[in-house]
Amino acid sequence: MNRGAVQIAAPISPAGGPTLARRVGRRGARVGMRRLVRGWVSALGFYGASAIAAAALIFTSLWGPPGPSARLDAGTPLDGAPGGAVFSGASWTRIDPGALDVRLVREAGKGAVTAVRLAAPTGEAAIAPGAEPARILITPDVGLAWRDRAIEVRVDTAPLTAITAERLAVGLQRAPGGPIEWLVAPVSAERAATLEVVFPAGLAPAAIALTPYEPSRSDFNYGVEVRAVRVRPAPPGPAPS
Repeated sequence: MNRGAVQIAAPISPAGGPTLARRVGRRGARVGMRRLVRGWVSALGFYGASAIAAAALIFTSLWGPPGPSARLDAGTPLDGAPGGAVFSGASWTRIDPGALDVRLVREAGKGAVTAVRLAAPTGEAAIAPGAEPARILITPDVGLAWRDRAIEVRVDTAPLTAITAERLAVGLQRAPGGPIEWLVAPVSAERAATLEVVFPAGLAPAAIALTPYEPSRSDFNYGVEVRAVRVRPAPPGPAPS
């Protein structure tokens, strides 16, 4: 061996086995692959969850969170109208949704209930016998106060950012499970408005029914936002001369 030559040591390896450098290289490759897979899984999980959250936010912004459950409701007294009642706010948590898509509107998405949004495929079936509209279930004592009196119903509505129905059908059900008397009024698709219908005198009502109504169209779910329903015995007409 020449004195000035540099010797390079041979790799440390058992006989016939891989060198230390190769083992380290393979282990590093496996670790790198696992990290890459974990990274992809984490990214997919994050972006998938983000997409779901975004879709939920859009849906909630249009329709609000669900939540009503059918319960009897006496409403609150209607100022200046003896025997009248207002159904609004917390009343919407007690509405019977029927077969409609019913969503509550809350202040800032989490606060007090301010309105209810009703949506359904419309067409003539919306008010046909056997239809299942949303219903305000009136307590018996309130219903008895309206027996044998014409009943005036005023509904405060607001347009939706989705597809607003052109009409709202308002019904009066005189007995639980009985037929519904329907009256239809137009709904503004541009601004908040109040519609009014008057039902003839008859038996004490058990429920007030509500459903969006598009008699000639059933291609989409048409909806309407209802902010308040005011019910009172209609003022008596002029005395006969």
